[in-house]
Amino acid sequence: MKPPKIIMSGGQGPDEVVSEALAMKNYALEMNIPEEDILYDMVQKENEEAVSKLTS
Repeated sequence: MKPPKIIMSGGQGPDEVVSEALAMKNYALEMNIPEEDILYDMVQKENEEAVSKLTS
């Protein structure tokens, strides 16, 4: 059985150094989640759009 994928989605606000998606991805990597199990999108404006794009 394959491990589940984790979807990280979120843009970057004017006062943020990195996007929310990248910050969550970096945290997951620090928690030893394998990079191949992380899907992330920092372009879509809506989370539903990101999920649709990443899972199609």
